[in-house]
Amino acid sequence: MCSLCVQSSDLSNHRRSAPNASQVRTNSTILWVFFAAMRTVGWLSFAALLTTTGCVVRPLEQVPPGVASFSVASYNVFFERTSSRTIDAIADLDADIVCMQETTPEWNARFAERLSAQYPYVQAAPGQYADGLTVLSKFPVRDAIRLTPDGTDGWLQARSFVADTPIGPVQILVVHLRPLINYGSKIIGYFTVQRVHEREVMKYLKSLRPDLPTLIVGDFNEGNGGRAISALEGHCYRDALPEFDHDSPTWHGRVFKLPMTARLDHVLYTPATLHCYRASVEKVGESDHWPVVATFGSVGTTDEHR
Repeated sequence: MCSLCVQSSDLSNHRRSAPNASQVRTNSTILWVFFAAMRTVGWLSFAALLTTTGCVVRPLEQVPPGVASFSVASYNVFFERTSSRTIDAIADLDADIVCMQETTPEWNARFAERLSAQYPYVQAAPGQYADGLTVLSKFPVRDAIRLTPDGTDGWLQARSFVADTPIGPVQILVVHLRPLINYGSKIIGYFTVQRVHEREVMKYLKSLRPDLPTLIVGDFNEGNGGRAISALEGHCYRDALPEFDHDSPTWHGRVFKLPMTARLDHVLYTPATLHCYRASVEKVGESDHWPVVATFGSVGTTDEHR
């Protein structure tokens, strides 16, 4: 019997006793969490509506024959679930550069065992929990720099490097921005942490070379038009995935035991120097995230073949 039925029954029998102070505090806390959760879900739905309604997407493009290009995947592999299915998914995606978050020493050992022939170039900065980052590449990678957020802003490292791709050197920044948690609360975090995200990316941006084509990829822990995404767009970056797909989530899990999905992973690029042919979410692997894969070419070369 539900609690409301029990209370009605007690009242009808005149046997209901007055709640003590502890019960009042407990019930108040449960009600606050419930309504806050409903408010959060409502905001998520409203935000999704704003970013998907009335928007036009580009068709996926094929790379013209003879035109140099490369593909990149961003994938949070989930540090708690070292899975053969996830490694098989990475192999099958066959992206030229794979930028992963939440990698651990165990993950890196599995990559070396299974993917070393496919990806001879590796940049690894493993963590014990969600802090690890690993890059697998078919092309030489160099000039790797480990970046950390200021003070208590962020909890997780970032990493920049240069890849010698078929279109020339491309600078890539891999991020895993702070989870939506503040003061131990996901609800408070949802409404406050995006300001931290903005400060994180603005700090990292200062370390990048302005003379190179650049990608910023990873788990941003925010959706289309979030504070970090908007700040980067204000610095002439473009979010690739919404150009082709406004709706597909990149994360699936549970919040307050309710199944939910969200778009948390992104691939941003400098449109002045890079042309994005396609970007998509691939629902493969066994992580709580799905990989985002995008293909790029040089702006000048692409324009010549149109």
